[in-house]
Amino acid sequence: YEGARMSNDLYDSGRNAFLSGSINWPSDTVRVFFHDNADDTISLSVDDFLDDVATAARVPAGTGGRQSNHPSLASKTATAGVADAADTTFTALTGDTSEAIIFYKGTGTDSTSPLILAIDTATGLPFTPNGGDAILVYDSGASKIFKL
Repeated sequence: YEGARMSNDLYDSGRNAFLSGSINWPSDTVRVFFHDNADDTISLSVDDFLDDVATAARVPAGTGGRQSNHPSLASKTATAGVADAADTTFTALTGDTSEAIIFYKGTGTDSTSPLILAIDTATGLPFTPNGGDAILVYDSGASKIFKL
């Protein structure tokens, strides 16, 4: 981790992608997965695309950590720099204990899917999947999922 900066922050490359217009929160496919810190170290300043996250760290992993195994966010909105979406359900989730949640723009190719946000401080983290459904409930406060 990068010290205090890790707690619920945007990846540097994600910030640049928003500023350059290569991420459009409401219209792009945004996917999410749980992250097992024992299998990968998150670096907000170095990691830029999904291929920088070890496939073993991605929960759910599926075959090779494929993007199609990670749920897409639905009903995304952007208002006054605040990103929000409908709560996300992970169906029959299995995998390693996870200490973080990662959001990224899913392009279908790991090397072109920009990382957006890592959350490691939230109610329910660390989280151990048990084979049941898991619902990721986003904050209803002023910053929702995140605020630019």
